[in-house]
Amino acid sequence: MTQYRDSQGSQGTPSNQGQSIDLNLLIGLSWMGEATADQIGRIWFGGYTPAGVRYRLKALKDSGLLTLRYAYERRADTPTPRRMAAGWSLTEAGYALVAEHDPAVRVGGYLPPRHQVLMDHDLFTSEVITRIIELSRPFGLSGLMIARENRIDPRYRRPVIDALIALHYNPKEPAAPHGVPWTKDSPIATARQRRWALENDRGSEALSILAAKAEHYKQVNTLEWRTINGFFPVPLLVTPSQRRMERIFDLWRGVWPAGAWLMTTDAGLQADTWQLYNQGEIYERGLFRGTVAEAEVAGRVLLSATPA
Repeated sequence: MTQYRDSQGSQGTPSNQGQSIDLNLLIGLSWMGEATADQIGRIWFGGYTPAGVRYRLKALKDSGLLTLRYAYERRADTPTPRRMAAGWSLTEAGYALVAEHDPAVRVGGYLPPRHQVLMDHDLFTSEVITRIIELSRPFGLSGLMIARENRIDPRYRRPVIDALIALHYNPKEPAAPHGVPWTKDSPIATARQRRWALENDRGSEALSILAAKAEHYKQVNTLEWRTINGFFPVPLLVTPSQRRMERIFDLWRGVWPAGAWLMTTDAGLQADTWQLYNQGEIYERGLFRGTVAEAEVAGRVLLSATPA
């Protein structure tokens, strides 16, 4: 079993309560994929200084459980590439340790981060997940499952989504400020549930491709699918700008008028301002804030909804 040295300098193996935050972090990265130190700090080390977060991460890196890589931008005005981002992820040893403690980790064994050209995109996907965790905590986050680069219906090649997110919460029981309740279990009877299909749009895909995505969601969202799997995940789109969001919103409304989705911009993600479309009705709301009726729509497409 892999050994590591915690922030107090004592040697041990991450487990349950003693080093629960470190272990929860390792489990989380096996689900989330690559993340920045800022994102990790916001999820797991609230109250730490940036230097304190780096110290904790360095301890896990020195133990062989985490690895760090950088994204660079080449510019015409200088021969020296400029560092743009730094991402932390599990090593094979880190994944093996997680597998010892959590049988629900990603099936198929260790997978390294994707090619460096996709690093900025994937780190922003992690930013959206981080923000969802932050927004859900005041509403009693009680369970979270993430599947990156996932097909909603294995029978079809499309849509492949950036992340499938299933979240349980109970506003009457506030969540702990640190750590995440990773789980694949069904929510308890008193918990509410949200299921989203995250689409991280960075402005590079043609509108024809985005129209095809709406068509794919419409085709997959059938009564048969909902009977087998429960309520259909609501597409959750994040775009760089207001203008692009409006173009995609109108495009999707034309392709999938009986559908439901949530869209926002990068700025709206931080402000928690979303545009909710549901079968012709449009609302502006927070991801968890709003009327009860809007909250239910924001979390799921009603079972009575049929693609048209």
